[in-house]
Amino acid sequence: MNLGKKKFCIGIMTACVMLALSGCSDPMPELSEEDSAKIAEYAAGVLIRHNKNYSGKIVSDKVIEEQLRREQEFKENTDRYISLLEAAKAEEAEEDEKEPDAGGKADMPISELGNFLNITPVTLSYEGYTVCDNWPEESNPEDVFFALTATPGHQLCVLKFALANPVSEDVPVNIYDGRFRFTVTVNNSKVYPAQATYAIEDLAVYQDSIPAGETREAVLILELTEEEAAQIQSLTLSVSGGGGSAKVFLE
Repeated sequence: MNLGKKKFCIGIMTACVMLALSGCSDPMPELSEEDSAKIAEYAAGVLIRHNKNYSGKIVSDKVIEEQLRREQEFKENTDRYISLLEAAKAEEAEEDEKEPDAGGKADMPISELGNFLNITPVTLSYEGYTVCDNWPEESNPEDVFFALTATPGHQLCVLKFALANPVSEDVPVNIYDGRFRFTVTVNNSKVYPAQATYAIEDLAVYQDSIPAGETREAVLILELTEEEAAQIQSLTLSVSGGGGSAKVFLE
């Protein structure tokens, strides 16, 4: 806007204000709602353009660039996570499609399984199994972090293990990071994967420190039909991961 137009606009605005305050008896010209809005918008624009403190933007370019960078980073992380998840599912599906070696001889005793799981000097031993409808079987519900209930027509077969620390100092045990896969062959015929749980006693994801000279219980849980659970004759544990596999005859 040139200087003449600027002075003219300011003069009109000033005159309007003076007339409004003077109490003049001459009636003001009536304006339509649309005309009033246009005048208000034009006046606001003039004031804004001549305000040195007005930058014309709500946020700076730096703030916008940072937000765009964060959104791009979030998208890349999400895509990467989805890719890893799909790869893990594909690997698991490939393992499931493989013909299980239901029979076959065990290739190591239970006493050597600890070496395969990288938990030495802690030793691992098998303590037997129990069949139940719920696990834990007897406990205060308020004290239980995780509970498992068999689906109708099935029962839980809980395999019990002991993790013993024979040395005079605490030993950390971390089977979880090994990403081992545990399956159990029942009666040399059908292979069952160990149930995934959030229990701290779950051998497949065990991650805790065992105090010097103490023993901790660990479990693997299978879900069998009621008929299978009542006729268990043999159990063979298979473990794969870490670039190898192991098979242990339990009973």
